[in-house]
Amino acid sequence: MYERTFAEALNLHLRCPRMCCGEVYLIPVYEYDAAAAAHHEIQFVRSVQNVEKYVLGFKALNNRITTRNENYKGDEYKYEKVCLLLVDFSKKQPLVYTKTDDLKRDGLLPQSSPATIENLIFTNFVPHLLHTYTDRFDDR
Repeated sequence: MYERTFAEALNLHLRCPRMCCGEVYLIPVYEYDAAAAAHHEIQFVRSVQNVEKYVLGFKALNNRITTRNENYKGDEYKYEKVCLLLVDFSKKQPLVYTKTDDLKRDGLLPQSSPATIENLIFTNFVPHLLHTYTDRFDDR
């Protein structure tokens, strides 16, 4: 999936160099238990997804910086903004992680990890895209 993500951004930006685009990715931190699902039960496998790999990977594709005065070359593989939703569906009310400290507290990221989620959360996603678009194309 990761290869498709950067290839998609690259293809879009090569076709439309001034395009402003983003992507929202949702990853459950625990997978459904396939054996339980076969018996119509909802259970989760307690092994954790490799959250650190996802956070670092999507961080590398995030924040394509271009302004109307730049030539838009060199980082076409990036999105203007990426949102990575890391969700624990095993809870009664699904928990969307928005803080690196919470990921570390729940054992989803190693304490020593350099990965940070704050720049990938949904709260900044749409405002960032709108600001980038306005900065790049507003001729007022």
